[in-house]
Amino acid sequence: MSQSLSHLTFSPFLHSTTNTTSIFVIFTTISYIYPVENSPELKALIRKNADLFWYIADDKKEDLPLEVVVEFFLNYAQLEDVKKLFEVVGIRKVAEVFDKQVEIWGERSNYIPVVQNYFKLYFKRHAS
Repeated sequence: MSQSLSHLTFSPFLHSTTNTTSIFVIFTTISYIYPVENSPELKALIRKNADLFWYIADDKKEDLPLEVVVEFFLNYAQLEDVKKLFEVVGIRKVAEVFDKQVEIWGERSNYIPVVQNYFKLYFKRHAS
């Protein structure tokens, strides 16, 4: 099961002009990702598709958070592997992760726009 913790940080700074001072407040979302224990089936699916996670050390791939796995599978995996992800994790859980990511990040999400649109429609029809 994936565990993540998000919170907002308050980061004020001053910006001075000739005779006025403005305070800008920046709220940023910070996610802390803790090590997770994925199911043996999910680990096998990640191993089979290890090339999707080419920049991650081999010994760390199997314990990636579900959010990362879902994002990379939906964006880059073959259709058969996406179907297998639905079988292993459950289509509703994948849809929940996807919806949460899209809701938080909106247009700035890491999903390819055509992929994001496709899965919005797909999950609306098949995971509701």
